[in-house]
Amino acid sequence: MDMGAKFLLRFAVVLCGICAVCPTWGIVLHPDNEPNLATWIDHPPVSVVGRWDNDASCVVIAPNYIITTRHQTNSDTSVPGVMVNIAGTDYTIDSFFTHQSADLRLVKLNNANLTEYVSINFDPNEVNQVAVLGGYGVSRGAELEVHYMGQDYTYGYEWLYPSLPTPANGIGGWGTNKVTGTSSTTAGYTSELIVSQFDEPLTTEYECAIGEHDSGGGWFRQTANGWEVIGLNRGVAYSGESWFLDNGNPPAPLPEYPNGPLDNYMDAVRISPYADWIIDTIYANELQNLAVQWLRDDCGAGNNYCNGADVVDIGAVNMSDFAVLSSMWLEP
Repeated sequence: MDMGAKFLLRFAVVLCGICAVCPTWGIVLHPDNEPNLATWIDHPPVSVVGRWDNDASCVVIAPNYIITTRHQTNSDTSVPGVMVNIAGTDYTIDSFFTHQSADLRLVKLNNANLTEYVSINFDPNEVNQVAVLGGYGVSRGAELEVHYMGQDYTYGYEWLYPSLPTPANGIGGWGTNKVTGTSSTTAGYTSELIVSQFDEPLTTEYECAIGEHDSGGGWFRQTANGWEVIGLNRGVAYSGESWFLDNGNPPAPLPEYPNGPLDNYMDAVRISPYADWIIDTIYANELQNLAVQWLRDDCGAGNNYCNGADVVDIGAVNMSDFAVLSSMWLEP
C-alpha cells in the first residue's frame, strides 16, 4: 500500500434570468437529465464536497483536511478569515498551504473530525474515463436560442444564481462527464489540467457543465479502493452561459460570436501531478503539530484531542502517537 493510502486509511478508525422550471442544482445539466440522488448510487458521498466561504467549493480528503483552488476571491493572505461549510457545519481554518505554482490550496480545518472523505489520485490515466462532478455553484437557467432559416436552435443555457438570501454558492449539485484530454495553463497560475466538453447529444448519463462558484469542487472516479478525486473545477469557455453546440450546429452565426461559437470547453486542476506534494505537506504539518503538542496530557474533545496530535485517542501526546505517524511516514 502506498504512503498516501496508508495515511487516509489510518484516519478512517468559474474562473470557473428566470426559467420555467428551475432545478435546485449547483451544476448545469440538460433538462430532464438531473440525477435523483435518492436512487443514483454511482457517486461519492455528497458531503465530500463543501462550500468555500461564499464564492467557491472544496473537497474533503481527510477528517480535517480539504483541498480547493486558489483563484477565487479570497486571496492567500485573507484565508484565515474564511469559513468552510461541510454538510451544513461551519469550520474555521487552522492552517493552509498553497502550491508554489499551481491553482491548488491545501487547508487544515479547526475542530473537524469528518467521517466522509475521498482519496487523492496518483495515477495519471484519467483520459477517456467518466468522472462524477460536484460543486456548489450556478445551475441551469433560460435556454439560449438562435433562429436560422425558419428553425430555432437551442445552443446553451444561461447561468441561474440562487435567490437571496441563499449564498451564491449555496446550492450543491452533481453530474457526470468524460475526460477528453489533458492540458496546462499559465493564466493566473501555472497548472496541469484535465479537460472535458459539454456536448449534445449527451456523451454520458447526467452530462453536466460547471459554472461560477463550482471552482474548487471535484471531479471523482471510483476505484477498487473507493472514490478518489482526480481534479478540481477550474475554468470554462464562457462567462454567464453554458453552450453545448459546436461550430457546425447551429450553422447560423450567434450574436455573441459572429464567427461561430468556441469549443464547449471546461477544465479542472489535475491532481495526479500534485499528489505527492499534498501528502508530503500533510505529513510534515502533522509531525510539526506533534512536536508542538508533545507530552500534553489534557487531550479531549474540547481541544480536538490536542489539535489532532493525540492520534490514538488516549488523552495524551506521547510515543504512541509518534510511532503511528513515523510508521506512516517511513513505510512504503
